[in-house]
Amino acid sequence: MTSLSVQRRKEVPQVGRYDDRQMEKRTIVTIIGLTALVCSACGASPTQPTQPTANSFALRGIVTGYEGAALQGATLAVIDGVNKGQSVVTDAQGRYGFADLEPGGLTIHASAVDYAPATRPVMLAADVAVDFQLRVLLAQIGIIGPPTPVAHPNGTYGAQFQLMNSGDGCASDMSGTADLFDKNRTLITSFGWSAAAGVILRPGDRLGDEFCCLTRDQAAAVTSYNANFRWVTVHCP
Repeated sequence: MTSLSVQRRKEVPQVGRYDDRQMEKRTIVTIIGLTALVCSACGASPTQPTQPTANSFALRGIVTGYEGAALQGATLAVIDGVNKGQSVVTDAQGRYGFADLEPGGLTIHASAVDYAPATRPVMLAADVAVDFQLRVLLAQIGIIGPPTPVAHPNGTYGAQFQLMNSGDGCASDMSGTADLFDKNRTLITSFGWSAAAGVILRPGDRLGDEFCCLTRDQAAAVTSYNANFRWVTVHCP
């Protein structure tokens, strides 16, 4: 009789074997986690760099002239700094105004016809008020040196002199008187004088003329004088 031998197969554990159900769970969890991370980023707005913007400021004021009267038509100009080249003109009340000036240092120049110009430094860090009072241009007439005796062909003598305008305005309608003295301060004679009509003496200009007339002895005796002149300051042509 033949005997049968039955051998049992030994179960050997498989190293590295994965459970399909566990793998599926892990995959689902991973996908859900990534989805949540992506969605959380969807609502965030990107950070935008902010650039500082410079503020702008106003510069205003009033320009006055002789005896504090408002000056209409005066020009205010920025002559340096980042705002260089801007200019405005005053109104009937002498008011001026700059708007939207960039901050920083600047120099403002004020000018008007027949007035001496003026400048003011300004540090613009807020709205600023700067007023100007301009000085009127004035002529100043005087004799340069003593009058010089001069002989004329007819035997008479005169006393030549030179006037100079040492002011900064123009002079017209000039007239005056002169007293001539000898060495003892004794009055020799007095003269009246006036310039020709329409003559204008600009700043720094000279005008020669003559007091007439003297005798020979009077001319020789002149050592000193007093002179007084009148004039009108006018607009320089």
